[in-house]
Amino acid sequence: MSRSGQLPIIVKKQEKWKTKPHKPKVTFNVEAMTDELEEYGSDDEDQLDNFPFYVNKSGLPIEKKTWDRMWRFACKLYPDARSEIESINNSDDVKIHVQAPILPTLHPQTSVFHRIRQQQNYINALQYNHTGTQFFEIRKNRPIAGLLDTAREMTREALPIKCLEAVILAIYLTNTLTNVERFPIGFKSIFDGNRYYHIVLGLYYNGKFGAMGISRRKDLMDKPLVFRSLNELIQNYNAAYANYGHNLKKVRLGGAISHDSCSQERIIWTVFNMSMQKICSSEGQKKLDRFTKDLRSQLSYPILAATSIYERSKQLPLPPRREKTIAASSLKNLTLKPKESEIKNDKKGVKSTSGDSHTRRRKSQPTSRKYQVRV
Repeated sequence: MSRSGQLPIIVKKQEKWKTKPHKPKVTFNVEAMTDELEEYGSDDEDQLDNFPFYVNKSGLPIEKKTWDRMWRFACKLYPDARSEIESINNSDDVKIHVQAPILPTLHPQTSVFHRIRQQQNYINALQYNHTGTQFFEIRKNRPIAGLLDTAREMTREALPIKCLEAVILAIYLTNTLTNVERFPIGFKSIFDGNRYYHIVLGLYYNGKFGAMGISRRKDLMDKPLVFRSLNELIQNYNAAYANYGHNLKKVRLGGAISHDSCSQERIIWTVFNMSMQKICSSEGQKKLDRFTKDLRSQLSYPILAATSIYERSKQLPLPPRREKTIAASSLKNLTLKPKESEIKNDKKGVKSTSGDSHTRRRKSQPTSRKYQVRV
């Protein structure tokens, strides 16, 4: 075919591509929104009223640009207290003495329930961050070791935290409780046409479920280890959301989190994702129970693997040779009573003076003469 014959085909394909341009899929994610928020300057803040909060990506100590932006955004969040916020920000004589909370000291005799209660009290002592600026940047794609470093920084600075920061801090505090398994639980709710996201750290110990975290509302924070199933725990959060007029739409469950503080693994934030309508149905409850069984087996697997592969290899020796195996099995049937025929032969050997070599050889080996090994 000539070039002139191919030209209309090429033009037709180009026209088809122009008439149907590619439309990127729009997703609504809090983290993506905050990342995009950082790209804007201070002059474009009027167009960003729908963004939930800022994220401090410059680290600590806070830069002057981030510091000024935090006060401006706080005035937008609380317009009724604008004059009070500006007076505190502009005043040089304000001296606020805040005592930093101390990490709880856990004794070996302390029960797991009391330890978790003390660790949750420490998270509550840091208080919820109402400034509209998250002080610590949490990247979900970082390994566990990197996230624990951020948690150590939280304990040093003792600043107010949000729900995602509280989850990372709870992982750090409960890392020594190897018999307690942790997994993230995320919630998506709708109130007055706006979407809200929340996350806590789920706990599983001795057949009971609970949670650790922080929130503006007391009912949406931690839960004690009293729930017999994961469905009961989720329904408790659903009732709390309903008390505040929120419609809980989806629940997201993550995978088990390793207790290795040097682990380079990443946290699996989403393993199970289902709407509340399906969870409340009978079919959804069956799926949730099935997921709970899989979760329990997944949680117990790392413990069994660590003890069976490493510790058993130290306790059990290598398989011996065949001769040693036969000798070990023969010692089980060892009898301390000498055989009657050997006693008679020994008496004859002592009285005889013929100098029999067989008798003399038996005299030189008293252990083989007095005992018999039966195989």
